[in-house]
Amino acid sequence: FVPTPEEQRLYDLVSEYLQRGNLYALPSSQRKLMTLILRKLLASSTYAISGTLGALTTRLEKAAQEQATALIEPEEVSPDYEGIDEIEDELSEEGSGKKEKEPLTPEQLTELEQERQTLIEFKALADSIVKNSKGEALLAALRSGFSKAQEFGAPQKAIIFTESTRTQQYLLQVLDASPHKGKIVLFNGSNNDARSREIYQAWMKKHHGTDRITGSPSSDMRAALVDYFRDEATIMVATEAAAEGINLQFCSLVVNYDLPWNPQRIEQ
Repeated sequence: FVPTPEEQRLYDLVSEYLQRGNLYALPSSQRKLMTLILRKLLASSTYAISGTLGALTTRLEKAAQEQATALIEPEEVSPDYEGIDEIEDELSEEGSGKKEKEPLTPEQLTELEQERQTLIEFKALADSIVKNSKGEALLAALRSGFSKAQEFGAPQKAIIFTESTRTQQYLLQVLDASPHKGKIVLFNGSNNDARSREIYQAWMKKHHGTDRITGSPSSDMRAALVDYFRDEATIMVATEAAAEGINLQFCSLVVNYDLPWNPQRIEQ
């Protein structure tokens, strides 16, 4: 796929920002980790990076009010990114990032405010981009994949992996506006959206009094979503939470919308 001029501009601006020598939003002890997370979110979707840019902006504002350095932790920046733990393990040599906060000088406060304004501009640009070229390319890929599956006599079932729950919501919007509307199920670490809860309640009612119900809400929710995908849905949009521990052998098409940090996960 080819990014639109607006998407390319956002990518270039954020990339240039991440290459600056000194950033108040990214403390040196967490610089590599957070830079990688931001780049992955930027590559995922404008919706994923927008939320994180907003979190960085808010955190810088709070830091200025406290007259101290920001000390932003990765989990604060992107709670919707489910691959943080895996990347953090790979970059563990960077240290915990915990240190004493030092008051900012007037010059530093000015620089911090300028950086905050820059992030506000980036977020405004990200919010203005409604359609992502990558999302549009996904629809074409699904058409091609399902057509080939039909030739082979394979079931019309596709799982799409993304690492961001914000991107997951964006993909739900894209697919709901396509012929696949009403045939989509989400799967992530929390599964607390209204659609998933409805599927869970229907599954619990269907299997009431049987040994299918384990008594563990999280396990039963996962089973309900997988059963719904197998029996009724056409597409499952999933995060890392569905990468292991569930049986999806009935699915015929896998789409890696975001490439994972660890290439072995693709093999899994």
